[in-house]
Amino acid sequence: MAVWKFFNDASGDISEVDMIYFRGNIASDILELDIASVSETEIRFSGFGTVLSFLGKDFTFDTFGGQVVGVSGGTLTGIRQTDGGDLQTLVTGLKVNAAAFANALLSGNSAVATDLILAGNDRITGLGGDDSLIGGNGRDFISGLAGNDRVLGGGGNDTLVGGAGRDTMDGGAGADEFRFNSKGGAANFDTILNFNTRFDSIALENGVFKKLGAVGDLSEDAFVIGTKATDDDHRIIYNQSSGQIFYDADGSGKLGRVLIAEVADGTALTVDHFTII
Repeated sequence: MAVWKFFNDASGDISEVDMIYFRGNIASDILELDIASVSETEIRFSGFGTVLSFLGKDFTFDTFGGQVVGVSGGTLTGIRQTDGGDLQTLVTGLKVNAAAFANALLSGNSAVATDLILAGNDRITGLGGDDSLIGGNGRDFISGLAGNDRVLGGGGNDTLVGGAGRDTMDGGAGADEFRFNSKGGAANFDTILNFNTRFDSIALENGVFKKLGAVGDLSEDAFVIGTKATDDDHRIIYNQSSGQIFYDADGSGKLGRVLIAEVADGTALTVDHFTII
């Protein structure tokens, strides 16, 4: 599994990640840098205060006039980026054909280059800002943490966690789990795009939603379709006409309902789509 980690710099200026920009611009951004050094285990670029290292094994190179002009072999296993000496990005656990990745970069095809390094099972964690995170193919775990994030799963059976803030999550293809681990509310609910009622599911952490009961499937008695709880046992209220999903801690109205998520209007959610973790 590839693990993607992003870091705030020492000044705190870097507070968000935009992998959508990355997918559209990685080739042009890298080609603006100079090749600092090459070896069997590292290809290092530098410029504008940035040092970008592609790490791997058995790298071989095409040369012309004594200059490296391409990569002919080897396996890309990691990426390390620093800016002004501060670590910003660290990717480990890759297993990518280095020649194919280099060819995509040299041809200016950022999307292909990005898809190659996101093709496996990835674990991606954002920062505290408004992140845009993408998983590509594979069985990915993507967590936005705080901020108003965009979390996109792509292909594969993904787990998407928006975290705090008003997030937008789209699992893409596959059987995806949308996980909720923060309290809802007007400034803290998530929008789920393209929820597939045949395959997708919603997981609620009982450490946050403490009145849901034990880990496992949500009880039928705890689920109601409507605008409010009508029984003391009701905990999850789904307004199908608006697509809004609410949590009610007591079912009596004393504590009130809290908006935690919304799906497309009319989505046919049932109790079977919910699990407690």
